[in-house]
Amino acid sequence: MFTIQADNHPQKVSVELDEQCLTYGELMSYVERIALLLLDHFHIQPGEIICQCVERSIEMVIGMMAIEVVGGVYCPLSAADPQNRLQQLIRDTNSHLVLVDSMTRHELKDVEILCMDDWIVTSGSQNTCDVDHLSSIKITPDNLAYVLFTSGSTGTPKAHNEQLVAYVQAGSDMDSNRLRIHCESDLPLHMIPGMFIIMEQFPLNANGKVDRKALPQPQRRRTFVIEHEPQNEIEARVEAIWCSVLSCDRVSTTTSFFSLGGHSLLLMELYHRYESEFNFDRRALSINMIFSNPTILQHARLLEKHSVIEERIVWHPLNMKKAIASFAQERIFMDEMIRLSSNDRIYSIPFVYQVSHSGLVSIARFRRALDALVIKHDILRTSLLFNSTSGQLEEHVEFFSNNIYTFVVTNANDQDNAQQMTLFDIEHGRVLHCQIIRNASQPSPDDLLESKDFIVINIHHIAFDGASMSLFLHDLQLAYETDLPLPAMLNGLKYIDYAVHERQIDMTISRQFWRSLLDT
Repeated sequence: MFTIQADNHPQKVSVELDEQCLTYGELMSYVERIALLLLDHFHIQPGEIICQCVERSIEMVIGMMAIEVVGGVYCPLSAADPQNRLQQLIRDTNSHLVLVDSMTRHELKDVEILCMDDWIVTSGSQNTCDVDHLSSIKITPDNLAYVLFTSGSTGTPKAHNEQLVAYVQAGSDMDSNRLRIHCESDLPLHMIPGMFIIMEQFPLNANGKVDRKALPQPQRRRTFVIEHEPQNEIEARVEAIWCSVLSCDRVSTTTSFFSLGGHSLLLMELYHRYESEFNFDRRALSINMIFSNPTILQHARLLEKHSVIEERIVWHPLNMKKAIASFAQERIFMDEMIRLSSNDRIYSIPFVYQVSHSGLVSIARFRRALDALVIKHDILRTSLLFNSTSGQLEEHVEFFSNNIYTFVVTNANDQDNAQQMTLFDIEHGRVLHCQIIRNASQPSPDDLLESKDFIVINIHHIAFDGASMSLFLHDLQLAYETDLPLPAMLNGLKYIDYAVHERQIDMTISRQFWRSLLDT
């Protein structure tokens, strides 16, 4: 498909990065030259794994495609990984060649390399190249295309928990800094434990295995050694954000974020906090730059360097009960209408809880808590209707009533109600279902749930998403514990406010970008 596009539209832009771009014709030319070099000089055979360790660049795309053209297996390596890990991955793949660039060429030793950007510059003066025998390479759909190393494929933990804690049995002469330095020589940053707990002896159970429940819990609030304090306002603001994200009191301005227990997910949270606290050019200051400069001092300098002065638009509550739907609601509504004919239900977010102890959860009280939740949050009783006169989708906040959402109590064998849990009526604001499933063969008249009963809640995605979960559960717990109405959101922004304000944002530049992109 790419070759056809390059033949038909050689002058159109194929790849773009910041201020750089290549047309289809230029990209195809570079790919063919690299591919011929791989064949003629390095004698690459189909099925041979070729690693590539380059920074984010157009050369990355050229190298990737050249490897595929010769039937090789593409294996990306991260330049942020330590040398020991890079060497280990190269040995594991049995790769005899690594494509690099001028920024990464010195990261690898004892392996043959091809410096992409240097070679592209020297080959630019060549007008022709013989590509006839590229078509003779036999590549089938069964050929392996790429190899990716996840943390699991190397036999090490997947590092997907909120924080990785290492328990170490060692003598009194061992300290966390030595352990961290050792890990940094072999592991990527996101896999280095955020905390080391050194113990003289692990607690053992009766079977002689480590008793994990008896291990000391990590301290949620930590104190670090302060070598350098903030010297100005921006450094102090950055430190305050770090302390909030890392749950600590103070941080040295020259200490790495990752040495304090930070990882990729916390780094994303940190970047989002910067977005809310500082005005900076997000195109110039990317999360990758924050990742590569992991100290408070470096972050403060980057934020100051890329700061912009802009007028902040303040959104105010509008106290509206009817407004045009948001762009996201329009998209989901239209897709839902298309899928109705096939009975394909994908826009539901269910969550299930099993009762662990009998006699603790009252059905009536739980129903009152749900009522309070739906009364407080307008979005849980918002209907969407298409206005044929204006040609727009509108959202209407409905008054609360007993049938604004579904609440049923059934036994485990009732399949009919289970089917109803996936049927919503968004045109009448019915976007929430709750089903109490009694484990007994017949529903019990007792108001208190028993052990192994289930509470099933299903909410339509047009009114709910993953980010809403914590707020929903917090308010549900508060309403159940107090058995009182929840305080109204008098001054808080609601989703209908967002839908209105969203339409007032100037999206001219964004529209032009997407139209030009899709036109190509």
